[in-house]
Amino acid sequence: MAAASGIVNKPNSKTISKKKLEICGHCNVRVSEGIKCDCCKYWVHYNCEGITDKEVDSWNILGNRASFYCSVRSCNQIAKKFIDCIGPLQDQVDSNTQRLEALEKKLEAQQKDTESEVNRAISEVNNAIEREKDKIKSEVRDDIVGVLQDHEKTGAGGTVKKEQVKVEVQEALEDEKDKAFRAGNLIIAGVPEPDTDDMDAGNSADLASVTRLFTDGMKLDPDSYRITNTTRLYRGRKEPADTNKDRLLRVRFDSSDMVGKVARASPELENAANSWMKNTRIFRDRSKKERDERRELIREAHTKNNEEEDSDYKWYVDFSNKKVLRKKEGEERPRPFRAQKYR
Repeated sequence: MAAASGIVNKPNSKTISKKKLEICGHCNVRVSEGIKCDCCKYWVHYNCEGITDKEVDSWNILGNRASFYCSVRSCNQIAKKFIDCIGPLQDQVDSNTQRLEALEKKLEAQQKDTESEVNRAISEVNNAIEREKDKIKSEVRDDIVGVLQDHEKTGAGGTVKKEQVKVEVQEALEDEKDKAFRAGNLIIAGVPEPDTDDMDAGNSADLASVTRLFTDGMKLDPDSYRITNTTRLYRGRKEPADTNKDRLLRVRFDSSDMVGKVARASPELENAANSWMKNTRIFRDRSKKERDERRELIREAHTKNNEEEDSDYKWYVDFSNKKVLRKKEGEERPRPFRAQKYR
């Protein structure tokens, strides 16, 4: 007779209480010394089942850690089949475990590559910031040198008026700081304004419109830029006189490089299917000093045109070179940014 064992909880007993003797499943004789099957619960004599004294001693040592399956109802055969089925399943588990370990190693390697790529991108951004800082410092130095040279030429007896220099230097520093703050901004005219008083809903609608303008109108890859916020100008201040006119929209990017990308891509708007996109105008976000200079140039051009009202020539502003020029009316004049809807 064969026996099979496994690890389940079972009280093995070599001796059965005489008060409750069980019948052997093989010989139908009461069992005084035997073992109980963990499957069918029959008791059997050791001899009837073919169990040796050595096996009995082993079961008694193992106790609840071992199981016994008899041959009365082929429990041992059933247990053997079950164990035979577990073997391949265990092999499959081992195989899947190995595959999982391999995937974990691959994922870990990909994570390291991703971290390396992120660190590289962060390094590029930091380098760009440092280059921008150096550029600003250089411009500030040039402005300061220009202020000092002007005072050396015009100051009484060549003496520099220190207090005035301090004021002008401070103004130059503030202007450069203002330019740096606005370097990643664009002002867009012609974006339809959402009809809502809810600021959050309005900002969400403006962000969606600008994203469409860049992706559909300018064919820019949406993954190539990130808009940090949008703001309608005049908000919180006096509204424009023409309340039917959409307010200017200021768009801020996470990088000033995007301003140049938009400038280069803006000619695509000429082919836009959407009418409001075609009529969109895009401007740099100028500093206060630049806006004042611009207004002064426009005022100068208007004054000169009023003085020469009957002339065939007209004065216009060359914003790129910051000066007023005179051209014959109808004559083509250079407009470097307006031609590409960016100025």
